[in-house]
Amino acid sequence: MGSGDYFKIKRKHFTSAERPVFHTLPKDISHAPDEEVERVIVSELEYKRRDDYRSLEEITNSRGFFPLGPFYSADEVLNRLKKATDETSESVLVVPLGDRPMIATQLYTLLIKGSNIRKVILVYPAKVKAGAELLVKSFEDEGKGIDCITKVVPGFDDIDSTDACRVFEQTLEGAIDEVHKHYSGCQIELALSGGRKGMAALAMFVAQRKGIHYLYHTLITNKRLLDIVEGETTVDELRPTKVGREVRNDRLFLRAYEGNGPYTKFVLFKVPVLPARG
Repeated sequence: MGSGDYFKIKRKHFTSAERPVFHTLPKDISHAPDEEVERVIVSELEYKRRDDYRSLEEITNSRGFFPLGPFYSADEVLNRLKKATDETSESVLVVPLGDRPMIATQLYTLLIKGSNIRKVILVYPAKVKAGAELLVKSFEDEGKGIDCITKVVPGFDDIDSTDACRVFEQTLEGAIDEVHKHYSGCQIELALSGGRKGMAALAMFVAQRKGIHYLYHTLITNKRLLDIVEGETTVDELRPTKVGREVRNDRLFLRAYEGNGPYTKFVLFKVPVLPARG
């Protein structure tokens, strides 16, 4: 059995309080060529404790083992995804929101072609409050009866500490629980992208615990268009003193870039969530 390791990102100015712990089979990747490793197993999401991380030996001893199952084939995961998609045509879109408000409207626009989205829920730290408020107004002005609800992560300006990560997870889980309670017949569409650093990984773990079978991710495939969109859809560029309501919404809901579709440069795809060990 391969030994465990941490996944670390070495990037200037990048900080993250949590680290996925993984091990490899049948050999330890640190002592074998990549082609001799057949399986990578993510076993833990480790948080800082007292300004430091536990050693891999401490983690192993505390658990007694690294979980090696259950395992699911790609076909099983995709079949679960298809079943979940076919069960309902109504949905609630939940978006972990960062400093790019367009992620919510971009996802909504691409999803609405195949789903009746009844509500949009934004989960965000206080630092991006202005973007969340902009989205609430934009959905209201769109005039399609979409209720946009905000869920601020209490007590934290940003998701930049262990405690902030935990409270973000609790807030996201609470939002999902409310959907189950009040909209039990709706499918939850959870966004992977759009959050601050670390929020995407945390959203994946929340999805596992809540039985959500996939997350959504969206990309702009044309580099020139990407630069234009990123320049035109910041909170500052969309404020009322710079653009009118119609221009703002045309940008946010993609009409300024590819009309009413079909959308060839804005790509939407699903990221399967492997079930957590039962």
